[in-house]
Amino acid sequence: ISPECIVVEGDSAAGVVMGVRDPYNQGVFSVKKPANVYDMDLDTVRGMATAFNQIMDIFGLVPGPNCDVSKSQVDRLCIMSDQDTDGIKIGITIAALIAKHCPNMIRAGMVCRILPPAYQIYGAKNTKKKPVFVHTQREFFDYVGKEFIKNTKVSYKKKELSKKELEDLTAMNFEKNYSAKLKNLAQRYNCDPKLMERIAWYYHGDMDSQKQSDWSKVLKPYKDIKASKEGDHIIISGTMDSDTKSNGGYNFIHVPLDAYFHKRVMKFKNIQNCNKDIYNFSINGEDGKSIGDIMALFETYIPDDVVRFKGLGELDGNDMWDLCLDPKKREVYVFKFEDFEKDMNKISVIMSSRKEFVEERAKIMMNRTLEDLDLDT
Repeated sequence: ISPECIVVEGDSAAGVVMGVRDPYNQGVFSVKKPANVYDMDLDTVRGMATAFNQIMDIFGLVPGPNCDVSKSQVDRLCIMSDQDTDGIKIGITIAALIAKHCPNMIRAGMVCRILPPAYQIYGAKNTKKKPVFVHTQREFFDYVGKEFIKNTKVSYKKKELSKKELEDLTAMNFEKNYSAKLKNLAQRYNCDPKLMERIAWYYHGDMDSQKQSDWSKVLKPYKDIKASKEGDHIIISGTMDSDTKSNGGYNFIHVPLDAYFHKRVMKFKNIQNCNKDIYNFSINGEDGKSIGDIMALFETYIPDDVVRFKGLGELDGNDMWDLCLDPKKREVYVFKFEDFEKDMNKISVIMSSRKEFVEERAKIMMNRTLEDLDLDT
């Protein structure tokens, strides 16, 4: 190991790292969420108490375009923050200031980010199984979904989905948390989830545009569930019979399509509407299935022994060393410039509060399409 400074978020993580680091080659520097001073010039920044200045002091460097990194007291800066919004912001802020005010550190490959695990699968409850650690939600989905996609055949309107199409469908709805959001909405109204999925899908317009005749058609598969007019609102009520009642134990249904329901159902419809259709599916040859059925089956492949790490402080010492500190095992991303001027412009779009960069940032956010599972939660 060459001497490195490991930047961690908060005292809890710092305490764990301090206990298992290589004390001869790994120093620990704990930071809080830093203020964004990206728009300030170097002289102004140097006059402030910032994490950037403290890092420069640790390295024994004088920042500037001609910074002589050969005189550095430390070989590498390793940013190791939590896998959440604050943690990512800490890493980006520090890396952006170094890129602007001490770019030679980037050019020399001295700045990197250690990617900590986001999930542990197995090992927390079932100690007989070796723990599996994954770094992102995408890796978690890939691990869990592998067997599901292998063992499951899904068709839409009698046409079987390819493995890639099934993967894309389940990945999108997994990331959107379709099952959990549907269950939460159904439980709020003590409603069978399959019925609530149908109500949400066919709900249209606003609460004042609902027609009793339309809802009578929607509810036709449920012979004991009716739509009635009470005052200004439609009420969906009745008793689930033995053929349609799910395992959730729901029996009497009473769902008023009022302003409160409208507010709640529209949040779930935003998830539903990411799908072109939620019906007309079959699963392993069984017709009459919905997106809810597909995702319910997918969830059976998720082990009940899963830990979601909210912070680095939740890792024990052995896991911290193996997954984050050991150079032979950890996953590290080294920051590099491809084109300095273009890269600095991109960083300014992310960091700057100047009008032209704010406008460009808003334009990118409005127009860019991202793979949902490639975004950390």
